[in-house]
Amino acid sequence: MRTTDAGVQQPPPSRQTSPARSRLDALKEWLIDHPTGIVGAVGDDGKVLPFPPSIVLGKGHRIEDRSLLELVVADDTVDVTYAFLASGTHGVGSARARLLDRPDEHVTVTYLDLRDELGVTVRTVSFGSEGPTASLRRRQPSQLRPRLATMTKSSNGIVVDVDRNAERMLGWTAAEVVGRSSLDLIHPEDQARSIDNWMQMMLNGGGQSVRLRYQRSDGTWLWLETSNDPRPDDGTARVVCHLVDVSDEVAAMEALRRQERLLRRVTDTVPVGLVHFAADGSVSYANDQMLRLVGLPDITRLEQLCAALPDCDGRRLDGSVRSVLSTGQDGVLEVTIPRGPLGPPLRCRVDLSAVVDAGEVLGVLVCVVDVTDLKAQAAYDGLTGLLNRASVLESLKDHLRQPGQRVGVVFVDLDDFKLVNDQLGHAAGDVVLEQVAAALMGAIRSADSVGRLGGDEFLVVCPAISSVSDLACVVDRMSDGLSALTVEGWDHPVTASLGVALVTGGETTVADAVAAADRAMYDAKGGRHTPVALSAAPADASQAAGRP
Repeated sequence: MRTTDAGVQQPPPSRQTSPARSRLDALKEWLIDHPTGIVGAVGDDGKVLPFPPSIVLGKGHRIEDRSLLELVVADDTVDVTYAFLASGTHGVGSARARLLDRPDEHVTVTYLDLRDELGVTVRTVSFGSEGPTASLRRRQPSQLRPRLATMTKSSNGIVVDVDRNAERMLGWTAAEVVGRSSLDLIHPEDQARSIDNWMQMMLNGGGQSVRLRYQRSDGTWLWLETSNDPRPDDGTARVVCHLVDVSDEVAAMEALRRQERLLRRVTDTVPVGLVHFAADGSVSYANDQMLRLVGLPDITRLEQLCAALPDCDGRRLDGSVRSVLSTGQDGVLEVTIPRGPLGPPLRCRVDLSAVVDAGEVLGVLVCVVDVTDLKAQAAYDGLTGLLNRASVLESLKDHLRQPGQRVGVVFVDLDDFKLVNDQLGHAAGDVVLEQVAAALMGAIRSADSVGRLGGDEFLVVCPAISSVSDLACVVDRMSDGLSALTVEGWDHPVTASLGVALVTGGETTVADAVAAADRAMYDAKGGRHTPVALSAAPADASQAAGRP
């Protein structure tokens, strides 16, 4: 025996058996027994790879370089896939399947994990019931481990006996383990838990169960559920230890934990707020981005998230979540998230998806995306920062929806702007447009809005005009600001023509209001750029009365 740094005894090298080497020997034996068998090689992802040239094939063997999923009938693809996955976990996986060109005849498909030896997983197809696994069973019966075994220990944990199943399960003979402390077989990281469990058993006088890793003779570790049953009344003061192989279950749980950790890592790094509400409105999960968006340290209930929104948006979100829970129909809405001292509010798109299992709605997954910048890009002119054409017309439309409200509409057009572009270049023209935007923004009231219709045309919307003189004051400030425009290298003044229309909500369409202001602007161009006012009614053009 030799001892590792952890103090666990190891068998002599002659006892060490390489499972991969056994599988390779089984493959070679299978090739001899099946001179017309089909072989292939695949990688970790299941994709076909070149077959290893070190494996000597006979004249009757055929290398299949296509995916087996393309060659078997559709009903058998799942079994073949499971066989491949099993080879990655257990070293070998096998399934019965039917080939497309022989749908009435079953073949045996076997995957052998030979990545340590050859760098690939080898795939075999046998026309019969035996694959390389049969050779493995003949060569290494110990590889087919029993699920249950028994080990008898003394009161101080020394192994006094093992049954045949324990020998086959762990690979040690009875002579190699009897007389040793059972701790010698247990993983160093599990020994403290094993000792604590043993002491609890001794104190309570009852059996205890614990999951521990036991070392096999080939140096690998096996998860076993250990149940210690003390037998103080038989005169031996011995403890019967029942061992159950739970390695597959533990491996599956560890794979699930890895997937959960990966999923949590992904959800915590994506720029999307995610929160899952259970059917009772409690929060099952909320990622970091969700907490950052709403500015909360934690979210535990739907009501808590709704309270972080403006009242109207909070009610809409609450109603949407409850609607999805009751109907199972997905939903979408937009909400505003206040930021307080952190900055301006965010405009967010909220997608709600029902989480359904067996027809029952178990919860709602809510995805929140900050679309503030997208909204800004969609609503504003990239050069001037003013509202774009669609947005300023929508603003006018909103005000005209209110019956009786008097709205001033000012159409602004630069004079001879084409000359600036042609003689000084578009960069100089852009400077002029930026100056126009600044002049208009400096002249309007807080409730007014300014937009660029396109080119050198602008539209100003002045809602809630109480008197003509109020509108005249705004137009005068615009005229004064526009008269101060200058362009470096340009000796001519940059002027603008303003057309004004005073319209009434509920009585005028957007098209008529803009058309009236546009006609007034052209009248202003012919009248030495003095602002001109018209009503919105096309037939009332005679009402032109100079400045409002």
